[in-house]
Amino acid sequence: MPAAPSERHLAALRDENLLARLDRAPMTRTVWGIVGLLMLAWLVEAFDIGIIGPALPMLRKAWHLSPADMGLLGSSGTLGIVFGLLPAGRLADLYGRKRILALGVAFFAVFTMASMLATTVTQLAIMRFLAGFGEGGVFPVPYLLISEFVNKKRRGEAVGWANFVLTGSYMIPTLTAIAVVRNFPPETGWRALFLLGGLPLVLVPIIARYLPESPRFLLKRGRFAEVRAVVERIENEAGLPHDPNLTNRAALEVLEATAERRAGIATLFEPVYLKRAFVAYCALGAPFVIFYLMTIYGVTIFHQMGATPTNSLLYIAGLQFVSGFGTLAGATIGDRIGRRPTHIAFMLITAVCLALLGQQLATPMLVIAALLAWFLGLGGFAVPKLYMAEQFPTRLRGTGAATGEVITRFLLGVVMIRYIPGLLATYKPATLFLILAALMALLVMPLLFLGNETAGRSVEETGTDLAALQHELHSERAGTTD
Repeated sequence: MPAAPSERHLAALRDENLLARLDRAPMTRTVWGIVGLLMLAWLVEAFDIGIIGPALPMLRKAWHLSPADMGLLGSSGTLGIVFGLLPAGRLADLYGRKRILALGVAFFAVFTMASMLATTVTQLAIMRFLAGFGEGGVFPVPYLLISEFVNKKRRGEAVGWANFVLTGSYMIPTLTAIAVVRNFPPETGWRALFLLGGLPLVLVPIIARYLPESPRFLLKRGRFAEVRAVVERIENEAGLPHDPNLTNRAALEVLEATAERRAGIATLFEPVYLKRAFVAYCALGAPFVIFYLMTIYGVTIFHQMGATPTNSLLYIAGLQFVSGFGTLAGATIGDRIGRRPTHIAFMLITAVCLALLGQQLATPMLVIAALLAWFLGLGGFAVPKLYMAEQFPTRLRGTGAATGEVITRFLLGVVMIRYIPGLLATYKPATLFLILAALMALLVMPLLFLGNETAGRSVEETGTDLAALQHELHSERAGTTD
């Protein structure tokens, strides 16, 4: 006579029913509303991050900055992000994604606005560091919430639209700077830019009121009724029945086997997750090469190549606009043919185009190379960020994603960016482009040889070593039967 279902099995069955129903649901008004709020959070964060790029030329004129001063100001915000990311990811796993997102927006808005009061390079660097610390709390949350809310067939598309807004938003500080340059002298223009950085404070109460918490996080906290209410609302909007028997068998086994497990930073060093983290973090690092180079020093590089300050700003704004369409294309293609081949192709083509920039080529060829580099390179963020979030279980997802952001942003947004002014003072831009193209190609190699595919699968399946868990669970059942 078969044994009665255990309490753990019944709880897992109840939870998986809701998650399977959520994975079945299309993109309804509620789901698009969630994605829309996350887009707004990224939009204001993009303005805050990108503001230092156009502010640096003004500061250089007003304060007579040395290359070392520019390197310090260019990297201090990213250093703050690095220090803010890891605790934010862990806190998001412990206390919820929504709370950390709202706190992060409030934190960076306050310190960006306070930056306008700085009177020395050191003071401004400290303010940028503190603003970056708040940005660290914002970065991983939208990817986590989208991966945990949107059905498995549309996750990439949803992330693509959110990244479209994020990537395109980096043109806003550039366009704003054009207006500031025309109406303010350098001594006051940079202060006006940082003053505008306080506007995101109006978004904080909107997030607190209207953004729901992750259903997967809530289920881990036993808040079943809240998840059921959200799932049923989405089903009602889609005209779907409330099917109490719908389940994904593979995901059910994961939930049952991991019901009593705990996960922390040490879990990342388990062989299965260490390998996944290495591959995902390298994949994420590749687009960061071109992102940090051009976001922080793009205006300076184009000016050094012969463009006027205003034209340099316009070039960067136009290319950033193009890259927004690239991120949407990458995410959509990744849903259809797989995240792994999509990202590999995007990064290798970008590396070739980056190597061509600065070479003695005809102007049309250089324009094509620049457009492709921004379209594929800066447009290549949606895939690796979603891919990274899909590598870890719910209890570790925030920590794993935040750790990846910490490592890649420190190495590429702090260490690399710190030395770019010195390299530009020593070498021509063409040589710098060649070096960074080789680095991009190198960083995508682990994904090519060691990466696994995650598209079209639930995050319960992709975030856990399913084969090992099935073996463990079946062994437990066999022992109980005996």
